[in-house]
Amino acid sequence: MKSVSVPDTDFCFMQIEGSHQVTSDTAFLSDSVIKSYTENNSLKALDLGTGTGIIAFMLKMHFPNWQIDGIDIQETLINLANHNMHLFDKSFDSKRLFFAHQDLKTFTVYDYDLVIANPPYYKINTARLPADNGKAIARHELTLNMEDIISFFNKLTKQSAKLFILYPDFRHKELSSLVKHYKMQITKQLLVPDSKPKNQTFLYEITKC
Repeated sequence: MKSVSVPDTDFCFMQIEGSHQVTSDTAFLSDSVIKSYTENNSLKALDLGTGTGIIAFMLKMHFPNWQIDGIDIQETLINLANHNMHLFDKSFDSKRLFFAHQDLKTFTVYDYDLVIANPPYYKINTARLPADNGKAIARHELTLNMEDIISFFNKLTKQSAKLFILYPDFRHKELSSLVKHYKMQITKQLLVPDSKPKNQTFLYEITKC
């Protein structure tokens, strides 16, 4: 384990050393959501694949009135996220912040205004699997694929709901096809800074038509 400090705050959270690190993709995702919502109203957000909770914590710092739920299929990470919530509570208000060990495919809460996801980028058998099982699940679609996420978002009861999701350029055609199939639209496509020229990553904002 190692402690990671959040710039300009007194908050430090725990990460698994050598695994599940905060990346520029993660930072850009949280910053983009924060810039998209200027008012601290009472939205309900789902952080899908929350890991150790960093995106949920970053959003909660800026929007204390939001209900933020973080789910992850890896129980070890959820345990660490809940530990981090106790650390977070020393400097910030953790009310209406919740972490749960949960598989999205059996998750049946559909009243969210916002879904945030940094999902696995690689389809099964398209890239070499890491030896570490946690890294393999985070990077490859072993337990969750693109259509699982889009299908879940389609079930949300609020027509105004938004999905913020990261994918590399080589998944763009598949994502566009699924979005069209489910009668949705990509309203924004932003290049993640510091993306590798041959493997660019984009942040997509998706809404219902």
